[in-house]
Amino acid sequence: MKLLPISLLASLLSVSLGSYADINVTFDRDIQLLAVNGESEGFTFGHRSELTLESGVHQLLVRAERVVQMSGKKNKYKSPLMIVKISGDEGKLNLAPTMIVRNEGNALEFDRHPALNIEVIQGPLEVEQDFIPGRSFGLMGDYRKELRQFNRTDSKAAIHRSSLVARPVVASHVEKKSAMIEDNLEADKLKMLQETYLDLDEAQRKAFLSWAISQ
Repeated sequence: MKLLPISLLASLLSVSLGSYADINVTFDRDIQLLAVNGESEGFTFGHRSELTLESGVHQLLVRAERVVQMSGKKNKYKSPLMIVKISGDEGKLNLAPTMIVRNEGNALEFDRHPALNIEVIQGPLEVEQDFIPGRSFGLMGDYRKELRQFNRTDSKAAIHRSSLVARPVVASHVEKKSAMIEDNLEADKLKMLQETYLDLDEAQRKAFLSWAISQ
């Protein structure tokens, strides 16, 4: 019996189970997301309330923002930058400031001890947090410099990336062309199989997956 290609089976399993293998992050209204895994969000207008991440290790850059009364005028308070490192396969968590900044006194206090209340609602997630001292607003919403410097530290929330990059194997022209043809055929088969699978009802999907795994 011809074996079902592993890539096709994996794709079908991801269609069935993919929605359960995410990390969902929700943000309190006073928390502004600035960067995800080193990539800045840029200038954002409004508040992002949630974020969906794939399984693995992720690093978020956030800060507390809130309009408060300062020196008799309403100003937007922006806290020092805070880092959150999330590790796991799936789960849900919520990020909120440890205190509500209502006035200038609160702002000064939070500046001294910026921190997040991190509530893991679901899943065995590992979460670490830290902050970057001082005030930084990032050039054009770009915080990559701050993140690079932070990730050189020994903080538990830092992510250390190896500077070594494996040299790729260069295939011949014939090998590349052959591989492209095989990839196209595989993609066509995968698309047809996915479309057929999605047309099945739940019982038929379970029966098909049981058969596919046994092949």
